[in-house]
Amino acid sequence: MNVSIKFPADIETTLLHRATAAGKDVATLVQELVAERLAWIPTVTQRLKKFCVRPRFSRFFSI
Repeated sequence: MNVSIKFPADIETTLLHRATAAGKDVATLVQELVAERLAWIPTVTQRLKKFCVRPRFSRFFSI
């Protein structure tokens, strides 16, 4: 999938610096950053569901 994103100048500069430091092009760096973020989101969602579904104080309070 191709996506076109218009970044502010400061973010573009940061991406260029990070890509250069990693020896990658900006497209590859952004693809890796998005993949990392997407991998992180389900993990957090699953943890929140476990926490929110389990009634922790039901023995003290009747709902």
